Formats: sequence, C-alpha cells, structure tokens
Amino acid sequence: MPKQTAEQRRQAAKQKADEKRAAEEEREAAVESARKEFERWRQLTSVVEALAKEMPKNSSKAATLPISQLSLDRINKSITAVKELTAATGDDFIKDITVFVPAGDMPEYRDAALVLGQLAAGLRRFHRSQSSEWQARLGHNVL
Repeated sequence: MPKQTAEQRRQAAKQKADEKRAAEEEREAAVESARKEFERWRQLTSVVEALAKEMPKNSSKAATLPISQLSLDRINKSITAVKELTAATGDDFIKDITVFVPAGDMPEYRDAALVLGQLAAGLRRFHRSQSSEWQARLGHNVL
C-alpha cells in the first residue's frame, strides 16, 4: 500500500472533522426538534384541559345549549393543532376528529365536551408514545 502524502492526510483529517461536525449538527437538530415537540405537547395539553374544564358537560340543563363563537374558535384551533402535532403517529381517533363547522346552529356543549375529551386522550397517547424519545434526546424526565 503506498504511503499517504501530507495533502492526502490533511484531506482525510478534514473529511473526518466535517463528518464529525455534521453528526453533531444533526444531533443538535434532533434535540431541538424534540424540545419543540415536547413544549408544544405541554402547551396543547394545558389548553385542552382548560377548555374541557370550562365545558359544563355534567349539567343536563346546559349540555344541549349552544357554545359561544369564542369557544368554537378555541376548540377548532385546538383540534387543528393537536392533529398537526400527532399526525406522524397515525392515531386514527385523532384523525377522525374534524373541526366544527356551524351550519346555522352552533355545536352543543355536550359535543364540545366529547371532542375535548377525545383530544385530551389523544394527547395522553401521544405523550406515552413519545416520552422515551423525549427523555433520551432532552436528558430529563418528561412525565
């Protein structure tokens, strides 16, 4: 085997350094992606729980009353955001949820409460499926 020239050794060292730098950048990007996903999960969990708490689902009198436009807007935004976050997991139950489209009448409280409960359950499933990856990438407990 012929001896490497000084130039060949420099090129090999540069290539090795470039590969190491690329691997580090890839790792940093994966950590940042996991951090953003985890923070988005935390935010959406908080929003969905707050909305669900406000729905008087246990009141038989209020259950059939229509929700307000503000509630509709917040719930629809939550549906869209949860679907985006969980899209890669293939959660069929989340995929089946559609935004409310009021065709004359606003949705009732009981329907809104049902959907918010489904979103909360989907976020719990998402957390279970992602928590080991988040913990491995972020290096801390994500429970």
